[in-house]
Amino acid sequence: MASQPTNPHFVLFPLMAQGHMIPMVDMARLLTERGSMVTIVASPVNANRFRSVIDRAIEVKLKIQILELQLPLAEVGLPEGCENFDLLPTPEHAFNMVLAINMLEEPAEKMVRVLCPSPSCIISDSAFPWSNDIAKRLEDPVSKSWQVIDSVKGMTGFAANMEDIMLWVRKNMGGKPPDKEAIGIVVNSFEELEPKYVEELAMAKDKKVWCIGPVSLFNKSFQDRAERGNKGAINGHDCLKWLDLRESGSVIYVCLGSLSYALTEQASELGLGLESSNIPFLWFIRQTSEEFEAWLSKEGYEERIKGRGLMIREQFQNERFIIDVLKIGVKIGVEIPVMFTKVDGSKEIIKRDGVKEAVQALMKNDKEGEARRKRCRELGVKAKRAMEEAEGGSSYRNITSMIQAVMMRV
Repeated sequence: MASQPTNPHFVLFPLMAQGHMIPMVDMARLLTERGSMVTIVASPVNANRFRSVIDRAIEVKLKIQILELQLPLAEVGLPEGCENFDLLPTPEHAFNMVLAINMLEEPAEKMVRVLCPSPSCIISDSAFPWSNDIAKRLEDPVSKSWQVIDSVKGMTGFAANMEDIMLWVRKNMGGKPPDKEAIGIVVNSFEELEPKYVEELAMAKDKKVWCIGPVSLFNKSFQDRAERGNKGAINGHDCLKWLDLRESGSVIYVCLGSLSYALTEQASELGLGLESSNIPFLWFIRQTSEEFEAWLSKEGYEERIKGRGLMIREQFQNERFIIDVLKIGVKIGVEIPVMFTKVDGSKEIIKRDGVKEAVQALMKNDKEGEARRKRCRELGVKAKRAMEEAEGGSSYRNITSMIQAVMMRV
């Protein structure tokens, strides 16, 4: 057996979705800052989204690289270039994407086997069911696979829908859950935010859970924060200039996520509710339809909100945690959660009055509102402390412990 490297070599497989790739890239750079070598495996389109960030890391002599792995798009009926969930023609094509992911095992293994130094550890997204099999087949050294999920609370939001899709794939194509034989779970969260969930997840999975986040706080420069994912439709500096003109704590941020979208009826109700709230708002929209654009034009909506609202075209289960556990949000009225693959069939519409009332309640300067904002500020302080060495941060210690655990197994 060849001599082992002094520091570990991590191989990362991020899922092809903004909310998964961005924290994985942050994690990769964080690990290299601690002396590890990191290889990120991504398709060409996805690699280009964060290549500039990795190039800057290489310039300062960090040991990090990108390996491009082409998705078999034609074989699963996806058009050329459709390499991310946010590029799919329809939400239903998520099944095609997962089929493509399931076909990556052989080419991924060939790629990993020739890496030098050999991998010490594979950190894969939970949607890659074959990552443990590759890890077990590696002989020099005997590498172990680690699962990474985005939230201690489990497969929520998009991840919950992905789990449904993966269950369908396993039923029809074979395979097993990716975390069954993984030796640990890496989480982009910090222990102080959700200690009970960390404890319960570790017990439920019977595995070590490493909370090493929020990894986004690793980014110190505006450029690194802005260039980790898809390019926005507005210059980040212009957005900051707009915010700087507003009073601190006066603007509400509205975003349905990097994959979710609303039907025209719901989007228009949301827009009218934001307008009638008389609260300054920043509204990010991942994608718009011709029907919604026609509505905006006919209503003169953007002209009406100019100076108070800014729209940027870009890009449920969390509700109880945010409202009932952390007590930092308000309920808007959704009773039935709708996954992003089933939005077109949803009949539930939140009316403008519901949006208006929720926004006004959230931003109200009463005792309850100030208590919510105070809790948010306190969580922000705890998050920063968790990542700092000088503060003896829990996430900083967990990263050290995780690296040590990997080295003990190599």
